[in-house]
Amino acid sequence: MNLCEPVELSIKCRNLPDKDFSSKSDPFVIMYFEENGRKTEFARTEIVRDSLNPEFSTKFDVDYFFEKKQNVVFEVMDSDDGTNRGKDRHDELGECKTTLGEIIGASSGRHIRRLPIAVENVPTKKGFFTGKEAVRTILEIRRGAGDADNTLVFRSKELKSEDPKFQVEIPGAKLNNGDPSREILIQLYRYRKSEMAQELIGQISLDGHELENWASSGEKKGIKDKTCAKLKNFKKSVDYTFFDFISHGLMINCMTSIDFTGSNGDPKSQNSLHFVDNSGSNRFNQYESAIWSVNSILEDYDSDKLFPVYGFGAKVPNLGVSHMFPCNLNPQNPFVQGTTGVLQTYRDCIRAVQLYGPTNFAPTIREASRMAAEADKRKNYFVLLILTDGAITDVDSTINAIVQASNHPLSIIIVGVGSADFSTMECLDGDDGVLVDSHRNRAARDIVQFVPFSRFCRPNSPPDMAGLASEVLKEVPKQVTSFMRSHGITPNLDFQYQQFDPTVPRY
Repeated sequence: MNLCEPVELSIKCRNLPDKDFSSKSDPFVIMYFEENGRKTEFARTEIVRDSLNPEFSTKFDVDYFFEKKQNVVFEVMDSDDGTNRGKDRHDELGECKTTLGEIIGASSGRHIRRLPIAVENVPTKKGFFTGKEAVRTILEIRRGAGDADNTLVFRSKELKSEDPKFQVEIPGAKLNNGDPSREILIQLYRYRKSEMAQELIGQISLDGHELENWASSGEKKGIKDKTCAKLKNFKKSVDYTFFDFISHGLMINCMTSIDFTGSNGDPKSQNSLHFVDNSGSNRFNQYESAIWSVNSILEDYDSDKLFPVYGFGAKVPNLGVSHMFPCNLNPQNPFVQGTTGVLQTYRDCIRAVQLYGPTNFAPTIREASRMAAEADKRKNYFVLLILTDGAITDVDSTINAIVQASNHPLSIIIVGVGSADFSTMECLDGDDGVLVDSHRNRAARDIVQFVPFSRFCRPNSPPDMAGLASEVLKEVPKQVTSFMRSHGITPNLDFQYQQFDPTVPRY
């Protein structure tokens, strides 16, 4: 079953082009999901009049799936007829193409290309505000962003009553995303129609702790001393989700391990599982398909996109038969850049080594376990992708290594390529921690997911790579949260985004 996480996207634009003659542009944003080159409209924002730096109160509530590649497109349009309907009647101001994973994986909580996009979880706890001020007022609520660029959470309609009351239903964690030290601004504006502008009357500023105290007292003054804001039905949640960790700086580090044993067949033969098609047809073999399916999703959650790539079961130049060697043949630096780098390194390695054997998993699992054990567990979680064409020969050693690895921030994905009998692999997938090593130690948790590639092969059609990725990655979010919960680790709410510095060790 796929794990669906509700996510809220907040949109704001900066320095848009001005395509109107007598006034500024009247922008709105259209969001699309894109699949196989086809765009499907998802939602539209409201129009913000006369603005080249609009901030939209309309939020896009989307279902986010960690294990899927969800391509999204944001188009900024200039309304030419006073509506946000249609498209051909409006001028296009800009476009941003990205993925939900890339947005959420941005450690700053914002993804900035042409559009700054803030992402927050959509919780279910409710809060209510009531305020009073002078005539023609507007209420706005903003969530602090650690700088002057606070995120608009809510904007009311203009109320013309002499004694207006604003009642707003807001998910509680939406105010501060679970961070009790994060500032919340409740602001009142007077709207001047003659100037087409709104004037700030005043504001209440408080953090989550003050908010909780406010809930106990029932009211708070602070806007021009005449306004009383009341809060009811306040609830507090500490059940952190996978999204909470990812959006507060947790990186998913992907490590790939590839089977170079002789049972794969001569790579020069088209019948080999390692045959690389250089005819220009862009046809992947099963190893390439699995690498692309999994790594292209996981790279959205790794800020530097540097992946270590290892092989096993081959004769390596100047090394002999090896059960774990860097595929780029550089023991000092086994990391390569991005999914395309992993694919190219795999192809280069095929030509450089001699397929041999046997099929041993334990050395690579121990190396991944070492990396995970030495890493900052609040900032790093590891996924080891093992690609193999046959049953393992070091079963006992592999089980011992998995049981040890279950105590570290690590998940292991095994994809069986080809048509071999993989029935013995099922013993590694220890549901509910039933896996036991030779010393009678039980696995702390289930960290292994095995999937045969053949399940996603279709006659006379390309393999279902999206289906493969969904199946092999679906347990990772649960494995992340179970590890964090069992070790008492909470999201790094004080995380501040920093640019990647290649001179600083990652782990």
